[in-house]
Amino acid sequence: MRNKILNEKRILLSILLICISILWIYADEKPKKDKSRVSEKADKDFKLYKFNKAIRLYKKVYNNINDKQEKGKIAEQLGICFMRNNEYEDAENWFEKAFKNDPNPALYLQLADAVKRQGNYSLAKEYLNKYMREYPTDSNIASLISYCDSAVIWEANPKDIIIEKFVLLNTKFNDFSPMLAKDNSIYFTSDRPIRDGAQAYAWTGLPYTDIFYCSYDVTTEKYEKPIPYELINTPFNDGVICFNSKNNELYYTQCNGRDGKQYNCRIMMIKKRGQKWTDPKIASFCTDTFANYGHPTLSENGKRIYFSSNMLGGYGEEKENGTSLKTTDLYMCSFVSRAKTWGNPINLGTEINSEGNEQFPYLYNNTLYFSSDGLPGMGGLDIFSSEKVNQNWSIPENMKAPLNSPADDFGIVIERDGNLYAGYKGMFSSNRNGSKRDDIYSFKIPPIVFNVHGLITNAKNQKLEPCAKVLLSYDDTTLTTIADQNAYYEFLDISPQTTFVIFAQKDSFFDSKKIAFSTNGLKVSKDFEIDLQITPFPSYDEIVKLEGIFYDLDSFNLRPESLVVLDSLANILMKYPRLVIELAAHTDCRQTYAYNRELSQKRAKACVDYLIYKGIDARRLIAIGYGESKLVNNCDCENGKGNGMDCTEEEHQINRRTTIAIIRTDFNPNEE
Repeated sequence: MRNKILNEKRILLSILLICISILWIYADEKPKKDKSRVSEKADKDFKLYKFNKAIRLYKKVYNNINDKQEKGKIAEQLGICFMRNNEYEDAENWFEKAFKNDPNPALYLQLADAVKRQGNYSLAKEYLNKYMREYPTDSNIASLISYCDSAVIWEANPKDIIIEKFVLLNTKFNDFSPMLAKDNSIYFTSDRPIRDGAQAYAWTGLPYTDIFYCSYDVTTEKYEKPIPYELINTPFNDGVICFNSKNNELYYTQCNGRDGKQYNCRIMMIKKRGQKWTDPKIASFCTDTFANYGHPTLSENGKRIYFSSNMLGGYGEEKENGTSLKTTDLYMCSFVSRAKTWGNPINLGTEINSEGNEQFPYLYNNTLYFSSDGLPGMGGLDIFSSEKVNQNWSIPENMKAPLNSPADDFGIVIERDGNLYAGYKGMFSSNRNGSKRDDIYSFKIPPIVFNVHGLITNAKNQKLEPCAKVLLSYDDTTLTTIADQNAYYEFLDISPQTTFVIFAQKDSFFDSKKIAFSTNGLKVSKDFEIDLQITPFPSYDEIVKLEGIFYDLDSFNLRPESLVVLDSLANILMKYPRLVIELAAHTDCRQTYAYNRELSQKRAKACVDYLIYKGIDARRLIAIGYGESKLVNNCDCENGKGNGMDCTEEEHQINRRTTIAIIRTDFNPNEE
């Protein structure tokens, strides 16, 4: 009996231990299954761009995982989520945690992007260099490092642009993409709440975006408080609006559909019929149901529409969670009048589009402004400009600091009637330092101004020459000014896109050299510093040899090549009408003294006669033949004697010359 009871007790104990073991195993497996389900739900939200929801779930899982590799993967996903929500400091922290748990060198690239968008370019370069050591074949890294170097220079040398927050338009929520209407009212996009109890947008955790506008009061010259533009707002994402120049057509971006069941964004359009607007319709070119279309802008005549899209055929792609996604490019459609519809989208090509994202186009005059995170920039999205020249887009130019920053800068618009040379004002969006989320900023670019100034000096002694006349010529216009007592001159605010010629003149001086310069193509203000030198007329004892006057042997007839020299002299005498000159001819010592004197006089007279023929007043010309009386070396040979008998032909040639000397500088054509 005792044995039977003992056996029964043993059986009961065994059963109890088995039950406890089962409960223990179940209790251990249940959290693992729960973690797995939460992680799967987070991954699903991530793939559906529900980043705010994914963040909450990933954080929940992260704190309950011990496996380092899995912990690192979740931390990386959290970093990406925060990057997509423009929370760069949080992104950096999670990427660092990812690397500590699972030191994958590929994370260096994401860390570099996160710190670069916070303006820490030196640390970004450190991460990029570490990445390059691990992946030396990645050809893009050297460029990314150079972008950091450029950004440092641009920040240290900002353009002369005044930037201020547009306080009236901004809230603690996202406010972006302003648009100026013809009546000066402002339309913009915001996710500030306007509906009680409305569900949050799973990407940001904030309300869906709507379009707002604020009217301009011409009496007070102030903007009124923004209100929702209920004509087109839906319970889901609406934004980035534009009107045609007549204000009777409107285009905007609508995401998720009016019922919230669509996953892509499309461009909607409505038209004004009389005083009423038609119902919104999807733009005819939005045909790819898997692609996003957005950020429309119209040409001035309304015949072309530019927009951003990630449709097939673009130039780049990015990987997210192991999936390749097309990046956005800029496209253009032309309006086909006969069909009364838009033509097929045309990619703007590699002149504009990169392997990154090009977004928020805006056309003003002949310049396309847009934002890109693929072209050389300072951090996130940077604003670029490109001019259309001969049907081709110029190389996009980064607008640099302070318009661009390490963060995202986008959605630029410019007030009408502004231009590069008169100065212009406008607005843009940014989540730069000082803005927790996207804010709207105003900017003012002062006019581009060109000036020219300099000193007038004496070319002979380098001393300053005050009171000289300075002439600035362009097209059919000549401006003049007089240099002050310090020999300083200036012309202020000279014309853009113009080629100029400048020179100086003064009594008893030859004109300065004419100097050409141009403002063509210049897009920044510039002071041209041009010093001018004027040469004083020679005094009577300064004899100037007139090179190039030749005669045949024993002849006083001018040779053709001599006429070219005399033509130049005639031009000088016409330019300086108060000069009176002596034109003298000289011979060598060969032949008799009397013969040489007569020959030289005939030669001098031949020169003077030609100048008179060219229109020079005879009273301004004195012809003198000096024969061999003013030899310039020791080659004298009168009567077959003297040192000249041993001189070479070259030495005799030195004495055969024509010279000029200025006799007076006060000739008056009316004098008797």
